[in-house]
Amino acid sequence: MSRHQDPRAFHAVIRTAGEPGAAAADPPGALTRPRHAARVLTRGGREAEIELDGMIYNLRITRQGKLILTK
Repeated sequence: MSRHQDPRAFHAVIRTAGEPGAAAADPPGALTRPRHAARVLTRGGREAEIELDGMIYNLRITRQGKLILTK
């Protein structure tokens, strides 16, 4: 298998208002944005690859704990 993660293994979570984890300020029934933990995406490391429309982007966590996304 290549170093790319199987896309079927990645599951986005979409919460609606009123569900646990949804933003308290959202009106009932409103969709919130999917949230993904960067450390989960990097599997505890500092880097991950993200694919969008055939292009590969690199996500990196800096020593200062900031995120950098590059092509």
